[in-house]
Amino acid sequence: MVLQAYPAKILYLYGEVIRLEKTPNHPNINTVGIKFLGMNEEVRDEILKFEFKKHGERLLMRKKC
Repeated sequence: MVLQAYPAKILYLYGEVIRLEKTPNHPNINTVGIKFLGMNEEVRDEILKFEFKKHGERLLMRKKC
């Protein structure tokens, strides 16, 4: 997985697909649920930092609209 941040982070993860669904209103797009296996604390923290940053950016964009 590559986290598109600056600087970009490359994470090597193993996972098991636990869910696969068609995305409503988008026939060519699927939603995939993955259970990550054997993830260490460092990798988990990098993903959480990335997600919190992206969530904050989305909230700022909503306020501007």
